[in-house]
Amino acid sequence: MFDYMLSNEEEGGYAPAFALSRHKLRALAIEEIVKRSLCSFDEARCTLSIKSMGQEFEVTYPHGEVYFKDNPEFKPKLDWRLLILNHFSFVKDIPLSNKWISYRELPDGNVFFLNIKNKVLDPLSKFYDSCDKEILREVLKELQFTDVSTGSNISAVQWFAPKVPILLKFWEGDEEIHSSCQILFDKSTGDNMHIEDSSGLCYIVRYIIMEHYNYLTKNKGR
Repeated sequence: MFDYMLSNEEEGGYAPAFALSRHKLRALAIEEIVKRSLCSFDEARCTLSIKSMGQEFEVTYPHGEVYFKDNPEFKPKLDWRLLILNHFSFVKDIPLSNKWISYRELPDGNVFFLNIKNKVLDPLSKFYDSCDKEILREVLKELQFTDVSTGSNISAVQWFAPKVPILLKFWEGDEEIHSSCQILFDKSTGDNMHIEDSSGLCYIVRYIIMEHYNYLTKNKGR
């Protein structure tokens, strides 16, 4: 875990959303949650374990508290906590399709796509245009993305949860066309993650990429 990922921020205005998510979690038998999510459950500790964006987390059952694995004093950012919690009660017992699609192609994806474009994809595209590509590759490696790049472009796979992979793609620009970025989802994501949470995941991707780039450039003298 890295400092920029940590937040002990109180739930505040998000409290109703957390309360509803915990209510849904408690309504499900732990066996059903494990079967659907493909995550493990520690009966002695009463915790679900999930690897999300390269980080290990535990979620208490049935109370629904989210923290870094074996470190209950350290919690991830508030939006990340809520997305993890929501996922456990939303995920379905269906396999991955192994077909990548854009956010806009997800069910109801058009509703949020303009915000995603303006606040996530466009900023990442501009970032890629000016960033040091070798440092970016190091960023993705340290964040445990799997490099699937071809040529000079950068493509990398990461997992929000065992049933929610994402494919992050950057394309080099030229004199006529600016660099661009895309975040792709498995076609099954619409069944395994609420569309608003998929939107929130895009923001988390942007945040950790740009913050870790800053972390490397500042803390390693790059």
